[in-house]
Amino acid sequence: MPRKFSSDWASRAVNDAFIKCARASRKSATAQMIQDEAKNYGATLQSGGHGGVDPEIALKVFQRDNWRCANENCPTPRKDLTLDHIAGHAHEIEKDPIARKQSDLRMGIEEGHVDKVDALHVLCAACHDRVHLREREVVQGKKPEPMRGE
Repeated sequence: MPRKFSSDWASRAVNDAFIKCARASRKSATAQMIQDEAKNYGATLQSGGHGGVDPEIALKVFQRDNWRCANENCPTPRKDLTLDHIAGHAHEIEKDPIARKQSDLRMGIEEGHVDKVDALHVLCAACHDRVHLREREVVQGKKPEPMRGE
């Protein structure tokens, strides 16, 4: 004999499905907005606007950072942009007196490795790779040269 479900359960299930669909639609629209704004600024995105961070947070970070790599000396500041968790570089920031004075880096460390606007910044793919390489060197006790554009 088929099992009957209460209309209350069915109503909740339909409502949950509707909410999931609406969220997916909003995320898709925001990802499209990221792609459109990047194009308007002459920037390219490493992931095409479909990275691991919530698109609404990502859009705010890209806008705050003016669609540019955070490395002031980056030779390609609008190419292959990606988001980076500032808190991932605690060792390097601890060793660099200039970095410790930057409010965004301090905020990122305080926030931790979370998907919040204040804990993220924009880097191009090349600078992102160099930052993580430098961080590994610092952890190994090496003293890498200051990061500059190439």
